[in-house]
Amino acid sequence: CGISDNATKIVCGTIRNAQKLQSISLSCWGLSDHAMTLICGAVKHASASQSIHLSCWDLSDHSVKSVCEAMRNVSALLGISLCFDDISDKAMKFLCDASREAQRLQSIDLSCWAIRNKAMRTLCEATPHVATLRSISLSCGGIGDEPMKLFSEAIRHAPALQSVSLYGFCGNQSMFDRAQGCQIRFE
Repeated sequence: CGISDNATKIVCGTIRNAQKLQSISLSCWGLSDHAMTLICGAVKHASASQSIHLSCWDLSDHSVKSVCEAMRNVSALLGISLCFDDISDKAMKFLCDASREAQRLQSIDLSCWAIRNKAMRTLCEATPHVATLRSISLSCGGIGDEPMKLFSEAIRHAPALQSVSLYGFCGNQSMFDRAQGCQIRFE
């Protein structure tokens, strides 16, 4: 369910005032762009945050851009987890650009009903350039063999990548056989 403006302000005040906040987890439906902008503005002040988990369905591109701006400002950020019905190509570009700039980002978890081919290509292009990325999890249906073939190539060139989880992928798993030094899980 969505949260009211007053509840959003309370959440933001709590985030801003928590000096040693290490993890932020927010699950809701129908969060407005304004509410997400306020929350992400507060997250920018949580400099000790190491993990941001947003399970907010129907995030607009504007909201994803706000999340990405917060990612860039939290220097201690180790992991990001986002849930979508369908991540747009533009939102994936925002996320990949921010991931490349994150200084310590080790883990990306994307849960989506679908990732479009163009968005998947954007993810594939960015993955090898996130130098500290150790783990990536894609919980998605609707990703075909062709985009996953690109992804299998991309992870081979990600220097620190140790673990890949592909939940819901029912395609040709043998394409991931050449991902040396990286544990691949299909669940």
